[in-house]
Amino acid sequence: MPPTLEQLSRATVRACHLREGFVRPAYESFCFSGIPGLVEQTLTGATRLRSLPPEVLQTAGRFDHVVFVFFDAFGWESFERFRDSSPFLKALDRDGIVMQTTAQFPSTTAAHVTTAQSGQAAFEHQICGWEYYEPNVGRMIKPLPFSFCKHAQRDSLLQAGFSPEQVLPASILIPNLMRQGVSVRFHGPEAFYPSSFGKHYAPSEMIRGFPSFADGVDDVLKTLKSQPEKSYQMLYHDAYDVVCHLRGVGSSEADAVAHAILTDLERLLAAKGLPRTLLILSADHGQISDRADGKIAINHVMPSLEGLLKRDRDGAPIYFSGGKRHLCLHPRTECEGFVVDELRGALAGAADVLTQQEMFQAGLLGPDKPPASYIERLGSVAVLPKPGYSVYWDKPAFGCGDLSSHGGVSPQEMETPLILMQLG
Repeated sequence: MPPTLEQLSRATVRACHLREGFVRPAYESFCFSGIPGLVEQTLTGATRLRSLPPEVLQTAGRFDHVVFVFFDAFGWESFERFRDSSPFLKALDRDGIVMQTTAQFPSTTAAHVTTAQSGQAAFEHQICGWEYYEPNVGRMIKPLPFSFCKHAQRDSLLQAGFSPEQVLPASILIPNLMRQGVSVRFHGPEAFYPSSFGKHYAPSEMIRGFPSFADGVDDVLKTLKSQPEKSYQMLYHDAYDVVCHLRGVGSSEADAVAHAILTDLERLLAAKGLPRTLLILSADHGQISDRADGKIAINHVMPSLEGLLKRDRDGAPIYFSGGKRHLCLHPRTECEGFVVDELRGALAGAADVLTQQEMFQAGLLGPDKPPASYIERLGSVAVLPKPGYSVYWDKPAFGCGDLSSHGGVSPQEMETPLILMQLG
């Protein structure tokens, strides 16, 4: 008897475990980067985007409508905890196709939202975290709020004269779909839908902000019922990710938010009279808890590090790209070997310290040699904390107060669910 897609996908993800606490992205098969290709193939019958294995595409088949539920931070570990208690997940388990996938590297929302809206894998679009160094700006930026790293307010990049076209990668997926008569809608929390980032990928009239997730689900259903032509809708929610950061993944507060989201999603299954629609549910990453004694300030264990870093356009240090679970550094070329040796000694047992070549060999940077522009953004030295640890810059601009986080390569961060089911 041939293996099920869940068995095949889980075996594939197991093979991506390079060692304890280290999972590489399965870019060639069961990976989040394949979802845009699945969407395009399902709606149009063909795609040139990276996609999922042929067995998945054949099983999924063709549909007139696709709804992609982008459940921020709902990694495989969370899915397993709710799998037998949520009526919504039990229905998907019974009547749908459950697969295990990996996140991309880095396992961040910024990298994955950009993939979902551009159709490009993380190593292609090069958005590498909530904060990273952007050479076209010459400074560290936050792409999603479209701001400089040191600014809390949104759109400070716009105010400084930088347009999204100068900073953000273009979309391949959305123009492809629209050229073939597919209507597109993005639904998300009204606090940041629409935004400068979102409007770079779709006109404002295609972006719907909801006051509550239940309202967002209802808007998806209303659009489905009123849409005569083909359609693609992405329904994004960040509430679970936010509460996991604040209260910790697995906390009663975080579980209550996940339960509420899953309950609201039951509306999709209860709706009658829907056109032929494929439901896709997946996540950008999971989260992993910090140990109470596991927070390490990198500028304390290596006080000389700041003076060894490259400078931005204003002469300030480029501190890092990424975050406390994937602190990617930009040392000056002549200092790189010294920085690697010193950090390996200082962080022994708490973090892996990888050079650019080692990141590539581990499969973090994609199947081909990465372009120089990607390394310029990401950094040439990666500090990847082991489970329970985090490594951060102890400076007022960079916080480290979260109880759990993501961005790294642990199974808790990298393993995600991918579920397909026909609605209606």
